[in-house]
Amino acid sequence: MDNNIAKNIVFSTLEGKATTMQQQMVEEWLAESQNIELYFKWLEEWEKENPQFLPDTDQAYQTFLSKTNLQVTENKLNTAKNINQKHFIIRKLWVGIAASLVLLLASLGVFFKDQILYKEYQTAFGEVQNITLPDKSTVVLNANSSLKVPRFGFGTETREVFLQGEAEFSVTHTIDNQRFIVRTPDKVKVEVLGTEFVVYTRQRGTKVALHKGKVQLHKEESKQKPLEMKVGDVVTVDKKGTFNLQSAKTTLANNSKAWKEHSFSFERTPLQEIAYQIEENFGVKVQISDNELAKREISGDYKADNAEELLKAIAEILGVEVERQNEELRIRNIE
Repeated sequence: MDNNIAKNIVFSTLEGKATTMQQQMVEEWLAESQNIELYFKWLEEWEKENPQFLPDTDQAYQTFLSKTNLQVTENKLNTAKNINQKHFIIRKLWVGIAASLVLLLASLGVFFKDQILYKEYQTAFGEVQNITLPDKSTVVLNANSSLKVPRFGFGTETREVFLQGEAEFSVTHTIDNQRFIVRTPDKVKVEVLGTEFVVYTRQRGTKVALHKGKVQLHKEESKQKPLEMKVGDVVTVDKKGTFNLQSAKTTLANNSKAWKEHSFSFERTPLQEIAYQIEENFGVKVQISDNELAKREISGDYKADNAEELLKAIAEILGVEVERQNEELRIRNIE
């Protein structure tokens, strides 16, 4: 089916105006896997043109479950393995799901949509990844982090990404001065024009450090005024969403240069803070035997590809010992 015709029929389906024959045409068109991304692109376009569309997602999901024959078909698939009909059953399963989606997406809206509309980059514990975005901006994604980037329109319609974890951004300037926005899980919006900055956003909170350029911070769903950052500023966001400007001595920016080289940079950093960083970057929980030991501070740069290497160096400096207990590492004074 010609894509121009398909688009008109899809829009009619989303508006609930499609005939039975048109619905069947869309079902057959969706059965071809190469049309799925195009479908969701049109869905996004239709939603922008129809802002009054407010789907009842809970009801739609229940309707979807009641109409799909996924479980029955899976049982047939298990039986079919013995008679060499696997390919036929999988295709039949896909057609059934696609048909259900066509009938229900008008009310369901966002079901499976996220996976189609966004490309997600993820790093494992101890892994650092270099990413070049479609607008030529670059991102260095730290360990145990994820970044979602729109598949469609990035660099033309929007430059908005979603970060969970920690990353350093180097943003290119566009001729039309298009904004670049980083959103975090705690609803902090980092808005920039051609600049370099670091965003840290984990369970303990959010921090932003500005290398150069200009950054403005917004807290969504808050009456707090936007905060404009200057070069060298480091801002933390507490649990109430309040922006706190810290001294440039808090080396979030320097830390980013270190973890890009698989090393750690400390400046009078308490051992408890180091333990948090080890858990965030390597996925290893560190227990400290007493509060006084947890307050002891470390300075310097340390090369480490894993938690054991870093703790071994720290143990030698502090004169303590590190022992493994099940899945945890424990730091204690030498008796």
